Amino acid sequence: MTWEMERLIFAEKIQQAFDVSAPRAIEFSGWILEGALQQDLPPELLASLVFAESSFRKAVQSSMGAIGPAQIRSNYWQSFCGGNLNDPEQNIHCGAQILSRFRDQCGDVSGVPGYSHFSSSVRDHFCALKSYNVGPSTRGSALWHNAGMRYLDKIERGVSQLQNVQL
Repeated sequence: MTWEMERLIFAEKIQQAFDVSAPRAIEFSGWILEGALQQDLPPELLASLVFAESSFRKAVQSSMGAIGPAQIRSNYWQSFCGGNLNDPEQNIHCGAQILSRFRDQCGDVSGVPGYSHFSSSVRDHFCALKSYNVGPSTRGSALWHNAGMRYLDKIERGVSQLQNVQL
């Protein structure tokens, strides 16, 4: 399959799963597929993260100062990712780098309560996704557990919606 065909098919999934306009889905699909490929992440997981963080909006900023589609806090991650984090493509690629870094730091979490009811792509990134959402310094806290589990549920719903799209 050609890159263009893969991008268009994934864009159609994004469009149907998340009710995103065709032009926006096409634009984001390439960035998500590239970021996922570069960081060895499931593209459905990265797309679900972008949906959870920004609903595929390019120029969004949180009250905590996180910016862009992947909601990156530049004061923490600018030196790690480099580039222009206000650029949506670079922002998504940075989000993929961060998630990949957390995945590599977390190790095996298969015995953690609540772990088993998630799909394999979320299970494989259980700790990394929680770290992405509430920060690695909160590990073991009530925030880590409560907010982290809500975030995992949101990511799981997005992954499921993408996987259930019939083309």
